[in-house]
Amino acid sequence: MFLTGCQSPMVATRSYSFDTSFLVSGKQYDLKTTFTCHHEDLTIISTRGKDWHIREGSRAVRTIGSLEDGTRFEVLPRPKHWNYSFCPEQTEQIDVRLFVEGSGSQIESFDKFRNVSAARIVEFMDSKLSYVGSGIAAFIEQQNWPSSVRPTKRYYTIQAVVYDSAVWKNKPQIVELIKNKKIIWLENGKTYPFTTWSANDVSFARLRQFDPSINGYTDLTPRLPLVPEGEAWSFSTVNRNAIQWRLEPVPSNTNEEREVVPSEKFKRWIAFRDIRIEIPLRKFYRTFYQPEDDRLLEFRVEHVDLW
Repeated sequence: MFLTGCQSPMVATRSYSFDTSFLVSGKQYDLKTTFTCHHEDLTIISTRGKDWHIREGSRAVRTIGSLEDGTRFEVLPRPKHWNYSFCPEQTEQIDVRLFVEGSGSQIESFDKFRNVSAARIVEFMDSKLSYVGSGIAAFIEQQNWPSSVRPTKRYYTIQAVVYDSAVWKNKPQIVELIKNKKIIWLENGKTYPFTTWSANDVSFARLRQFDPSINGYTDLTPRLPLVPEGEAWSFSTVNRNAIQWRLEPVPSNTNEEREVVPSEKFKRWIAFRDIRIEIPLRKFYRTFYQPEDDRLLEFRVEHVDLW
């Protein structure tokens, strides 16, 4: 057996359960999914060396079930940050999202902030990663790890991220981009089609890459979910409404999946006041300056893989 670096033939393990309890229109659901983390050398697949990880991948941390009326649902944890570890040293509370199947190609998701829809009201009671205990297990080479849980469908939703001037006024390079209109200024009555990012978009992305106050990777940044209305997406007028998701088109071939300039198949329109904005479903987001409110308004597409 080939052992990476100083990998021992035995590895430490931690056992967990993903526990969540919630009410849907008054009926309580108590769910539990167990999983195991291994502490082993991951040098072959990353630069981290030894680390805790789930051999099957993080999608092992989920629960699928059915509501009382037979509607399928899936519960996924909502990590605090992008590189969150599902292998904590002790039991840890965690936010979750409940995804509920809808009609046709549409689903809706509920969380502690948005928990109401036309069909149901959701109340989250308790969600946590419960540390069960530790142990040891035999080292297994990566090619023999259990297969990752593969979802069958990908859904998308569109949201607006708001950066008030207080966030960026003390960042001279960003102020300069806005002043020189290298970040597009929104104008009433105009249409903004999309082909691909400009050099100015790339410059802005680099400026904010590692700054959580202006790159969207903090819970303190206001997010406004949009709702689909016909062929366009628009702002929701109700703050507690469940988030709406639609089934994402599937690429016909690898060339279509890798294209730098998205085809019409992978673009959607946003209706904002009397302004129309086109946004790609993959790879790119769009940022604008809204002069009347002195803020940056950014439109992003979020994806989720389910079932």
